[in-house]
Amino acid sequence: MNLEEAKEEIRDLWTALEHSVQLQSHYAGLLNQYDGGKRISFPDAMAWVDRLIDLKTLPNRRRKK
Repeated sequence: MNLEEAKEEIRDLWTALEHSVQLQSHYAGLLNQYDGGKRISFPDAMAWVDRLIDLKTLPNRRRKK
């Protein structure tokens, strides 16, 4: 796989993650309405990634600004 193919693959994976987070947030909201739970929903994939970094599930590889 060359660099351009890898970039396309990453874009596709990010798009899939965005859709997955949208579904998770939708169902979290529905279940919270149903049973009064306090499930977390995320506005976008980056918020989900930030949460995983906070939980130390993913390493923080972001460059400091």
